[in-house]
Amino acid sequence: MDLNPIFEAIIALIAAVVSCVLIPYIRKKTTAQEQERLLSLARMAVTAAEQIFEGIGRGEEKKAYATQWLAERNLNVNGDAIEAAIESAVYDMNSETNNSK
Repeated sequence: MDLNPIFEAIIALIAAVVSCVLIPYIRKKTTAQEQERLLSLARMAVTAAEQIFEGIGRGEEKKAYATQWLAERNLNVNGDAIEAAIESAVYDMNSETNNSK
């Protein structure tokens, strides 16, 4: 059974959510400088979590690590903005991985 169409549909749905909901939410709640710092740190946290928690089915551990790591950075944003930044970073990473195949 070919699961590629299902994965592509899921990725398209995630892209729509990130583009239409998460990114505007981050922009509304933070200044431009805070946005860039948050998104940059989120990319770093997600990449680190991917390296630390290798393997399939460890998404919750990865997200918990990234959330905790970002919370320790004393960012001037709320938890929802941190969650959105993490989801955006994961989406970007997955997009880059899919585009390189």
